[in-house]
Amino acid sequence: MSEATILNRVNQIGSEVSALSNQVGSLSTQTNRIDSNVSAMRQELDQLRTDFQKLMQEQQRSAALQRAISELVRVRQEISDKYGNYTVVRQTMLGVLQATDVALVKKSTISRVSEELMLSTPQYWLAPCLVAVSGWIANDRSLAERAIAEAMRRDSEKTALAMALICRRNGRIDTGFEWLSIYFSKQSAASITEETFTYIDAYINGVFGPDEKHRCQGYITKWIDEIRNSDSGFEEAQESKWESYFSTYKVDTRPSFPFLSTVKEFPQIDKCIGGLSSFGTVRGTFREISEAFIDQEEMKKTVDKELIHLISNYDKAEVEIRREEEYLQLVKSLNGDEAAARSEMVRREALRQQKKMDFIEQMAAEITAQREGSPSKRRTAVTFLSNYINRGYDRYIASARESFPKQITIDVNGWSGVSTDGSEAAALTASYEQAINSRRQEEIHRTFTRKPLLMLIFAIIFVVLGAAGVGVGLAIARTLVTVLGGVFVLTGIGLFIGRISLSRKSRWVQYQLNNDFDTQIEEGRQRIGGVLTEWRTARSTIKAFDENGDHKVA
Repeated sequence: MSEATILNRVNQIGSEVSALSNQVGSLSTQTNRIDSNVSAMRQELDQLRTDFQKLMQEQQRSAALQRAISELVRVRQEISDKYGNYTVVRQTMLGVLQATDVALVKKSTISRVSEELMLSTPQYWLAPCLVAVSGWIANDRSLAERAIAEAMRRDSEKTALAMALICRRNGRIDTGFEWLSIYFSKQSAASITEETFTYIDAYINGVFGPDEKHRCQGYITKWIDEIRNSDSGFEEAQESKWESYFSTYKVDTRPSFPFLSTVKEFPQIDKCIGGLSSFGTVRGTFREISEAFIDQEEMKKTVDKELIHLISNYDKAEVEIRREEEYLQLVKSLNGDEAAARSEMVRREALRQQKKMDFIEQMAAEITAQREGSPSKRRTAVTFLSNYINRGYDRYIASARESFPKQITIDVNGWSGVSTDGSEAAALTASYEQAINSRRQEEIHRTFTRKPLLMLIFAIIFVVLGAAGVGVGLAIARTLVTVLGGVFVLTGIGLFIGRISLSRKSRWVQYQLNNDFDTQIEEGRQRIGGVLTEWRTARSTIKAFDENGDHKVA
């Protein structure tokens, strides 16, 4: 084949390759266009899916809203039919209480309205209470007693509490204590709510007046005894609880003991001194609680609010349907968002629930809780729990005291010494200086005696071996051996020169070494002195605390 033919063939192949490349490029462009179209279609599908889901959600919420509106009408009608008069009774009772304060309503009017409501609410406990109040106002004792008996039959606990609060409001002290004692008798020592503790606290602080016949005093002692006797480990648990509580008051003593904090026994020292140092803060806190001013007028207002709350609360028979009404109203206000409505109902129900604890835990919570508690409740709690509080603090201090070490170990620059009472400054400093000076002499000997001698020995060895190597290499005409011999000779000469240089610098090097070791000695003296001074301070702190003797905090 001629050169021209080959060249033509090559050009032809080049053209075909170029055409093929163009086709590939065109195909790639088309592929990219297809990918772009697919991506656009995917985005459109995602948008359609989102729009569809949004439409479905809107339809669901719209349907839920319509159901809620429809159900709300039904529920409210049912409430009106079954419990409409309950609301009237509540409003009337509140009205009567306010009317008696200002004497603006006739007794006959109150009696007539009360009796009518009694007829229309045959199951509600508050209706006979209203009749009883109207009987008192009209001085009809027989009617009042019969009405009270009926109210007690319907709900004895709420009736007793309501009558106790009404009697307090109207200054009927003896009768009030009779009802309050009935209410207290219905309470379980193992299940006291914050609301109940409010009434107990009000009683203890004289809001109900003087309990001259001691009708209620015995219940508090009884509750405490019941809790104490129900668990053989109660005393231990209480002391442990307060011991743990007081550990939160521990003071960080590291800033006060910068030198002592370097010894390995410092964690035990810190636990002890930190615990003892908290005494002033702890005692101050509990004295502030015990000496807090109690505003009786404010407490009376609080108790009156509890009375209004008690009267205004739904009866247990209507709670379920009232909650249904509340839920439907939420769905309506949230435009059919049932999930949000359910979540809000859960939140509200949690707020309505009162946590029940045993009587002692309820009191302890007033002191240990992070929230701002009632001054009167905190003082009441301290009054009854002071014995456990003091024993818990004694345990906390005893545990801290047990951790205090009998001696400390001082570590400075590789030297260790032991101190028992902090009076060993001279002996420990001398021991430290001796150790550092010994190390100084060893370093000087190594630098100026052993090191030069080794350099001389190795220099001689390298020169001798090098000279021998050069001689042998020349004799046998081996260049490599000759070169190695020369290297050895040069190394030996270098060692000689280094030895001479070290000897010339010896004074400067020795000065530097002595200066470094003198600095170590001075630093060590300061460290040892600082540690011993702070160790004596720590021991003095312990001694002063022990000699004080009075470690009661409550």
